[in-house]
Amino acid sequence: MLLDINYNYKKKYSDAEVSILYKKYGEFYDEFFDLRQNKSGKFLMQKNLKLLEITLKIDALGDMENRLILLVNLTDDIFKEFVEVRRLEIMKLFREIYPKVKLDLFIEIDELLKLVQQVMKSQINDLDEKTGAKQKAVVKQENTIQYVIAIMSKNLGYKLDPNNMSCIDFIENEKIVSEMNENKN
Repeated sequence: MLLDINYNYKKKYSDAEVSILYKKYGEFYDEFFDLRQNKSGKFLMQKNLKLLEITLKIDALGDMENRLILLVNLTDDIFKEFVEVRRLEIMKLFREIYPKVKLDLFIEIDELLKLVQQVMKSQINDLDEKTGAKQKAVVKQENTIQYVIAIMSKNLGYKLDPNNMSCIDFIENEKIVSEMNENKN
């Protein structure tokens, strides 16, 4: 969401906006790792994008769950049409996110709620499983970046300030150091 020039923490994003921002995020990282010619970094980015995708699905499922809980409690006949329209909307959204899951068109709201909760639990477990490995990888990556900056500073003969360095500057400094090391050999 920080890719939105008018970002505000209170702003709600539509599914279409999230999809566009998600795609743009991936393009920026693709470009960054292509410039660095770093396949391990690109692989890490792809894993992070997968985690982001799972997180977005969990958020959507949570929203569906909340709406279904409200619909389950609307049992009066005057709400029958409203409930039916909302049930169909939720089913459509669920099918968009999980096209492989077979949904009966006449599934009752309480059954749909149980299905959404089961899928959400599965996604949360999947995220928890992947996040444990991710946290270890992030610590390793941070140490690697700090190490690379220290080595670049040593080889270039002056201290680099990572807080005031653009990505392009970092990549160019890394290339200069790599060339210096190749010329030494």
